[in-house]
This record gives sequence, C-alpha cells and structure tokens, in this order.
Amino acid sequence: EIASLSISELTSIRNDLTGAAAFSDAYASAVASASRADIPAAVARLNHEMFELPASQTGAYYQAVETRPELVCHERKLMFLDYENGDVTLAAKRLAKYWEDRLEIFGPDRCFLPMTLRGAMRDQAMPMARRQIWQPVPVTDAVGRTVFYFCPSRRNFSEYSPREEAMDAWYQLETLLEDEDLRRRGVVVLGDLRNMQRDHYCREMETFLGKIVESVPV
Repeated sequence: EIASLSISELTSIRNDLTGAAAFSDAYASAVASASRADIPAAVARLNHEMFELPASQTGAYYQAVETRPELVCHERKLMFLDYENGDVTLAAKRLAKYWEDRLEIFGPDRCFLPMTLRGAMRDQAMPMARRQIWQPVPVTDAVGRTVFYFCPSRRNFSEYSPREEAMDAWYQLETLLEDEDLRRRGVVVLGDLRNMQRDHYCREMETFLGKIVESVPV
C-alpha cells in the first residue's frame, strides 16, 4: 500500500511522527498571507530570468514545461524563490540546475515522472529503503530541522549502483518540499562513520550528492 502514497501523504505521516505541523507560528502565517498577492509577479520575473539563461542550462527545464507542466507549476517555482530569499537570479539558476541534475541522476525514462513510488521511484524505493543508508529520523533537531541519518558502512556497490543510491537520497529530500515548515527549516545530516571502510567510499556518489545539495531547494 505504501507504493500508492503521494509525497504529500508521506509528508503527512512524517508530520504525525515529528509533530511538524506544530511548528507553524503566527509570524509565518502573516508573511505567507502578505506574500500571496505577489506570487504572479514573482513567478513572471522568474520565468523571464529562466528565458535569459543559456539554452545549454535550460534544456531539461523546458522539456519538463512541455511534457509535465504540473511539475513546474507556480507552487514549485515558489519553492526555489523561497529558498533563495526572493533572489530571482539565484532561483532561476537553481531551478535550471535542479532539472539538469534530475535528468542526469534519474535518466530520461524517470526524470519527468512524478516524484512518487509509482513514478520516478518505481521499483527503486523499497530495495534502497531496506538498506537503510539514508533515513529521516522521526524527530527534529533543536531548531526544527529534519535530521537525516546517514550510514555509509551499509553500502554495497556490488549490489546496486551509486546512481540508485543518489535517486533514493534525492527522493527522500523531495518528500520535504511540500511541507513549507520543514522545507524552510532545512535539513541536517547526521553521519555515522563507524565501521566505514575504503570500499564504502565512491567518488561518483560524492559527485551525485554534491549535485543534490546544489539543486534540491531544501
């Protein structure tokens, strides 16, 4: 049954575990209400900035616009603006990089599918979840950030590829995007390096992780 859950439903389950819904405060609500009227203008500026970027950086983005417009809707674009504190230039660069890196990691067959267990993560999420390399902890840190537990000693690249682990890490971060509180508060990684050996390190995986950090707006 878990395969039928959407990201928003998974986020709701996580909120039940972490109490994340209780993080909202009056100030955040007031800011959100005041900003709502500015959404069309902000998105229009972002769209213009995307048009100004070199075509070599926006190919994947415009393919998403053409084939899956729901994945580049106003709400999704606002996530990038929010992450960059309203800086349209930085938001456009991150949005373009997000789609270029998503295409590289997920490949053309999965990149433009919804980021769900039946979409981009079809036949991938459960095998990787069982390895428990990347796991969201059901509590936050002292400032409300989501804690991701990372245990590289559980890696076995003879049984799966670095790309598959990168897809799993990307997907788990993506589940945070639809929760505004969790997205804004950010993420902290708790690395457990006990028992880590040389064969648990992979330069390709480190490259993928760098792309994820530079792309996903959380």
